[in-house]
Amino acid sequence: MALKLGYESSKLKIYKTLIRPVVTYGCEAWTLTSRNEQQLGIFERKILRKILAQYKMKMELGESERTMN
Repeated sequence: MALKLGYESSKLKIYKTLIRPVVTYGCEAWTLTSRNEQQLGIFERKILRKILAQYKMKMELGESERTMN
């Protein structure tokens, strides 16, 4: 699914530049177990689902890009 330039791509940029670095801060010193790796993956998918679900809902309803938060 290709994202339109606009609000959704802004949310993805915010996630990639602000949220992901905060979550992974100091990861070089972590002892990463498979459980920790799984939890990081779950967190990332949860955030991306929220961003993309709003986009999908908006497309299904035929709303303009500026009507949803």
